[in-house]
Amino acid sequence: MENIELYTHKKNNSEMFLKNTSRISNNHFQATFELVHGHHFYSDFLACANGINPLFLLECARQVETYLSHTEFGIKLDNKFLLNNWSLTCYPSKAVVTEELKADIHTKYPITNKTIKNEFNFSFKLQDIVIGTVIIGVRYITSHCYKLIRKTPVETTNSSIAFPLSPKCVCYTKLDNVVLADLNDSGPYINAIIKIAENNKSLNDHEQDHITGLNITESAKQICYCYLSIYMHEETEQFILVSMEAHFMCYVEKLIPAIVSIKKITFQNNAYSFDIDITQEKKTMATVSLVLRGEYE
Repeated sequence: MENIELYTHKKNNSEMFLKNTSRISNNHFQATFELVHGHHFYSDFLACANGINPLFLLECARQVETYLSHTEFGIKLDNKFLLNNWSLTCYPSKAVVTEELKADIHTKYPITNKTIKNEFNFSFKLQDIVIGTVIIGVRYITSHCYKLIRKTPVETTNSSIAFPLSPKCVCYTKLDNVVLADLNDSGPYINAIIKIAENNKSLNDHEQDHITGLNITESAKQICYCYLSIYMHEETEQFILVSMEAHFMCYVEKLIPAIVSIKKITFQNNAYSFDIDITQEKKTMATVSLVLRGEYE
């Protein structure tokens, strides 16, 4: 594939998983991906069914959505993508993990409709067995409009040193894969701030002037595992993410502390459901709902 770095908004080969795309009809596409083994970030997550990190599926979907938007839907390279919402559903199966992952993609609008927004629906398969689905809602704006709506944030001074959470409590082994710091239990449940390690290639490869949707989603996932580990004393490696839904209302700025807070927890049928808010200066910037289910084979 030509110009894959350009059309997926990525830099490093180790972070590019899309291999091929093909058009079936004006709103139906297929794609193949390379599964990663021993990846510093995606393979380090311990609670994986089929050995596949759920957020790996989300990143694969994001790469295809971006690639197809440029190559099939005519979105210019200098246009900006606004992520409105995305969701993920995982279906743990006993499918053998091969070297190749496939996806069927259907879009709400066909390539013949020059629209400023679209919805991408993904069905991920291993050996023709569906292991997960993803929905991405996105809008497109010109770089000129983007400059008009973006304001240069004033950095909030904070002289204190941020203390990252331990990798074990968020189901990782490497410290630079932890995206949360300064755990606090003063609210109804717990909260922490987003702190992305600057040397983590995976978490910084999709360069933006704000915290990315994937990193926001990852922070919500990590605070859920942290709660199960520290406060519920669960064996967190036995809990897999079975569903996630996120809505993005505003840009989460890099220069202002972003607080990830658990607002509600319910437990039913051996599954914990979490509602999480991401706030800055007491304003809700994004919301994420997650379900973690235990006892899988």
